[in-house]
Amino acid sequence: MTEQTQSSTQLALQPADLVVSDIKDLTEDLRLTASQPNFLSHRPENLPDLLLSFVYQCKKMKREELAKCTRGSIREAFKTSLDIGVPVDARGLAYLTKYGNELTYHIGYKGLIYKIKQLRPGAVVEVNLIFKEDTFSMESKSGRADYIYKPANPYRDDFNNAIGGFCYISYFKNGREYSSVTTVSKTEIDEARKASKSGAFGPWKNWLGEMMKKVVVRRACKIEFIGEPEMETVLDNDNNDYDFSQPSPAERAQNVNYSAVQPLDKSASAAPEVTDDTVIEAEATGVGGTDGGEED
Repeated sequence: MTEQTQSSTQLALQPADLVVSDIKDLTEDLRLTASQPNFLSHRPENLPDLLLSFVYQCKKMKREELAKCTRGSIREAFKTSLDIGVPVDARGLAYLTKYGNELTYHIGYKGLIYKIKQLRPGAVVEVNLIFKEDTFSMESKSGRADYIYKPANPYRDDFNNAIGGFCYISYFKNGREYSSVTTVSKTEIDEARKASKSGAFGPWKNWLGEMMKKVVVRRACKIEFIGEPEMETVLDNDNNDYDFSQPSPAERAQNVNYSAVQPLDKSASAAPEVTDDTVIEAEATGVGGTDGGEED
């Protein structure tokens, strides 16, 4: 066995919890991992190009940050991009983040649109945030929907002032046009951010407008592609970005014990008598809101 063959074999056997040393090490590790027969159930013809695009995006990370990522997390991020069919490349369809020693794959709102067009060839997809000053109306009938949208300022970036968003999808199937308009309120977008594991930093901090649009497109995908395994795989993967342990406002409303509610009579509404040994404490309350995301 030659020295080069021995080196490659040793690299291929590196444990998943070990970190990579540099971009060359990362590239070789992915090549060897991708060559394993059980790595993918379906091998895309352009696998070498997808690998190089993935490596190039990794290269944009600071060297010291990349060197802290485990081989296993990098392999898993690359495999996920291949499994769901949305690559990590210069188009910004998906992106990579680092949490601790783990490199993580995330699909963006552009990636969801890309997937919609994969599953509905020729589809037209429009997604926009709506502000109070904008004109927006919609109607739907017999599987077809239409809308009117006139932004008061198409160049604004004060995304926190949005009151919601909408996603329009239109496509032809068996000679018939199908279209839908899905709307999402600002409260639902805020709930999605609250449930996101990176709601206070990362993409929600650096690309707020795109993350808000992702929540809107994600909702549309959940409705339009219900029961379709390929899209459900995408959404299931995206669910990893969220913590749904906290109930939504609707769920909290359903959990109210109405048997404990007392009639609002004069005696109940009267202000309590305050004496020297009475302490009135304000009840702690929290304000929250919901993809892109998801939430729902």
